[in-house]
Amino acid sequence: MDCSRTVPAVNAVAGDFQHMICVNETLKEIVLMSRQVELSALNAMLIARQAGASAVGFGVVSGELRQFSRRLESAVHDLTEQLFALVAEMAGIGIRNRRRTMLATAARLADCDHCLAAAIDGNERRMALQAEAIRQAQTGLDRLLDQAVKLCGGGQTIARAARIEAVHGNGHAAGLRQVAAEADAVIERVGLTFRSLAAGMAG
Repeated sequence: MDCSRTVPAVNAVAGDFQHMICVNETLKEIVLMSRQVELSALNAMLIARQAGASAVGFGVVSGELRQFSRRLESAVHDLTEQLFALVAEMAGIGIRNRRRTMLATAARLADCDHCLAAAIDGNERRMALQAEAIRQAQTGLDRLLDQAVKLCGGGQTIARAARIEAVHGNGHAAGLRQVAAEADAVIERVGLTFRSLAAGMAG
């Protein structure tokens, strides 16, 4: 799911929940892709064992690929938690915004602004606090996306090292090359998806 065109910068006052749902669905897709990387890594490790001593280096690299897939899944988990925190703050400020409208209407109908001044002031203070919480949650989300993009860069380096090691697999070289290429392609897609999300969140 490409959210790059639909995810605006989230401001401190309001946000579009549809965009957040879009981001969450994209994160779910990335989890599925990380599992594809792990499956490719497991296949690679099996083929490397069959190839024996000629593919020892490939076996080591495929183990690193498996570790990468687990780090990737952990990164998506952190991103999902941060996204939920952001959505919760956005929901809170939406409620405060509606409360602001009701208080203003009540004060106008009662023709007594000072009667509700304390309630209005308290609501404004809480809105300011939630606006700051939204800014912090957005900053945290941006930081985690940046880390995820860098993680994928490291994953591609591992996958490309696996492709190089595959040539030493003798009769198993073709199979090793195939699983290494599959992992490389999936990691590249994941990296592009993260970069697209990061660009969309930045506006």
